Amino acid sequence: LTLLADALDESAVDVVDESERPPPNVGAGEDRMTTVEDRSSATVKPDYSKTILVMDDEPQVLAHLGRALETLGHRALPARDGAEAVSVYRDAKSEGVIVDLVLLDLTAPGGLGRKEAIQELLSLDPDLEEIVSSGYSNDPILANPREYGFRRVLTKPYRLEELRRAVSELAADAE
Repeated sequence: LTLLADALDESAVDVVDESERPPPNVGAGEDRMTTVEDRSSATVKPDYSKTILVMDDEPQVLAHLGRALETLGHRALPARDGAEAVSVYRDAKSEGVIVDLVLLDLTAPGGLGRKEAIQELLSLDPDLEEIVSSGYSNDPILANPREYGFRRVLTKPYRLEELRRAVSELAADAE
């Protein structure tokens, strides 16, 4: 995972899965490497607004998305594949934790498939709000997310503001 921020706009963060994008042109001078934790200390809220289950097979993506969501005032529950996402959801539910949203990476290999994972999660909670994320724009799920149980799409790379907007819109829809 690489998080790129425009040096003039501290709120502009792109989330990119390295397996879905070539490395940045380091010599270009237009982008600088940064991470969400560079800015998170000033904006982290002590109480979480929403609890979001985040599934991605890349450990760095999970870590950075968790920090990004915390920066936005939310709690992230990480999972590396579909089966773990279902398990994490069940565990949270059994502990009385309400999972408000799910953010699933479409291209994570292995384990329970994304379509199967979302179907299982929706069987546990038909009102669960879901976001699908991917760097591959030619997948039919991205073209027709509602047919597969997803309510929003985040196409990588996406900025912190796009993540905030998607979470806010889904949260508003749920209320």
